[in-house]
Amino acid sequence: MSDENETTYDRTGCFVAGCPLPGSMATSTNGSSQWFCHMHHGAPATSWADITARVSNRLPLLEAARRLSNLPPRTAVPTAIAQTFEASGRGAMLLVDGKRVPARTAGRHAMGVLEKEIRTPGQQQALETVKAAMASGFRSMGELIAESEEIGA
Repeated sequence: MSDENETTYDRTGCFVAGCPLPGSMATSTNGSSQWFCHMHHGAPATSWADITARVSNRLPLLEAARRLSNLPPRTAVPTAIAQTFEASGRGAMLLVDGKRVPARTAGRHAMGVLEKEIRTPGQQQALETVKAAMASGFRSMGELIAESEEIGA
C-alpha cells in the first residue's frame, strides 16, 4: 500500500533538498543513501540552504563551465557558451591571467571560481571589498586603519 503523501527521493540528485546538481559523493562506504553533489559534500548542514541558493543562482554558468571542461583539447570556447558568461557579466571568468585559453582550461578555471564563490562566499565578498577599496584610491588596508585611528584620536 502506497501513501499518496509519501515524500519521494530522487536517487540521482543531491541529497540536499532543492539542489539541482547530481549526487556523486557519499559520506560513507557502506552503501549510504545520502549522495551529495560536490558543492554540498563535506559542508556543514547549517550552510546547505545558502549553498543551494548560490548553486541555483549560478546554474547556467555551472552548466556552461562543465560543458567547456568536457570539450576536446585545444578547442576554442564556443560563441554560445561565451555569450552565457557575457550575459551574466562574467565574461572575464573565461580568461586566465587576462588571456584567452582553450575551452577546457577556461571551463576548469570558471568552475574553480564558481566553486569558491558558492562554498566560501564570505571570503570572496571580503576580497571584492578590498579590491574595490583599493581601486577607489585607498592604497592599503593598513592606511585605512591608520586613517581611522587618526580620526578617532
